[in-house]
Amino acid sequence: MANPFTPTFGVTPPLAVGRDDLVFDFEYALDNGVGDPARAILIDGQRGSGKTVALNILEDIARQRNWEVISASVNADLMTTLKDSLLPKLLNNILSQSKNRSITSVSAAILGISGGLSLEVQDKYPFTPTIRDMIEEITRILGEQDRGLLISLDEIHLVDSNFLNELFSGVQHGFRRGDQLALVVAGLPHAIDDILNLEPSTFLRRAFRATATSVTFAEAIRALSEPLEGAGVSFDKDALKKAARESRGYAFLIQAIGYEMYRASMNGEVEVTREMTEAATQRAMRRMTATVYAPIFKQFSALDREFVIAVAKEGGHRVKMAAVNARMGRGASSTSQYRGRLIAMGIISPTAYGEVSFTYPYFTEYVLKMETELSGQWD
Repeated sequence: MANPFTPTFGVTPPLAVGRDDLVFDFEYALDNGVGDPARAILIDGQRGSGKTVALNILEDIARQRNWEVISASVNADLMTTLKDSLLPKLLNNILSQSKNRSITSVSAAILGISGGLSLEVQDKYPFTPTIRDMIEEITRILGEQDRGLLISLDEIHLVDSNFLNELFSGVQHGFRRGDQLALVVAGLPHAIDDILNLEPSTFLRRAFRATATSVTFAEAIRALSEPLEGAGVSFDKDALKKAARESRGYAFLIQAIGYEMYRASMNGEVEVTREMTEAATQRAMRRMTATVYAPIFKQFSALDREFVIAVAKEGGHRVKMAAVNARMGRGASSTSQYRGRLIAMGIISPTAYGEVSFTYPYFTEYVLKMETELSGQWD
């Protein structure tokens, strides 16, 4: 049997816990009809927190209701991909399934056929469909079939939000028309905040906002135990509780620990002991360091690093900004810009007035280790 755990970004785990409210709200929105606020959902969260998995779940819900789904990771070529590939391909598919095969001028222009228009007319009055035109045409046809369209966008933080203006304008138009349309978007917190400030997307300020946060201790227990039991793996119950506690409810780490526990069981042939669970947890943490924390740390400027090192040296949790300023030897006006940027990146969060904490589990330990390496103490 294959390992039931998936410590890989974007792959839906065997048991997705902690998303019940989001699932309920989206299911209700699709069933409730046009105008429900949860037909537009913005999901923010840290790397490895389960944002993409949440998108996967919502896409499956839409497909179960016979909706069409356009799913894309955002990049600089997204608009071209939508115009030239994803939307025309979808339109062609739904037209071939439609009992009413009448071709409008919009469909004809999108698919590159005459649609009853003479070539002379086409040449004299050329029509280039926009994304708005395509969305409108697709939802028109789907509406005749009592179906709808879900547009799902991941990794919104990887592109300048201005690239999305045309798409959001088309979605807003569809909502105003009362089309059977839904939009779900996932990205880092600062990227979600950025798109809310775009002129065509101010309508998203009324959207349903969800945050992929850490799950509870009980949910972490379930996420580890049920897939292991389903795979026929026996384990020490107290050790499992310790592993769940050390995961801190962080989605990626739960999957990484479960993956290593299953490996330790020799595909279910031996019972996973307390010692094996502790070793599995350590291997999972090393995996998280390499795949989550190292890329984050590489993005920091020199002063970003100085800031996070100062926070780490103060313990990483509920750290007074006065202490950070003192360690950096800078005034509040100087450090505030780095504080703001790190909050936007989802690295720290304000826990009280004049206090910050790291948002990632074990990030304090990682930063202190990196500070040791950067200072050359091992030379």
